[in-house]
Amino acid sequence: MMNETNPILAETMNLIAGPNALNIARDVAARMQARLRWFIKGRDAVIDMIMIALLADGHVLLEDYPGSGKTTLAKALGDCLIPGPSD
Repeated sequence: MMNETNPILAETMNLIAGPNALNIARDVAARMQARLRWFIKGRDAVIDMIMIALLADGHVLLEDYPGSGKTTLAKALGDCLIPGPSD
């Protein structure tokens, strides 16, 4: 039983399954969106569509002209999902 050996995981699972689960999910999504907007300026519509696809368990194909920030956006999204050692 992982929950018995890892109290942090057990507490996290209780928060996710608790009565405030929707509020927690909204907070996480809002923080991710704010962080992406901090990394990528002026592409709010693209960030909104990526967040919708992420929350709907969909796929995203980034097509745009060279230098538009596609790679930066993908890296920022990855950092939001799986923080690096500095976070």
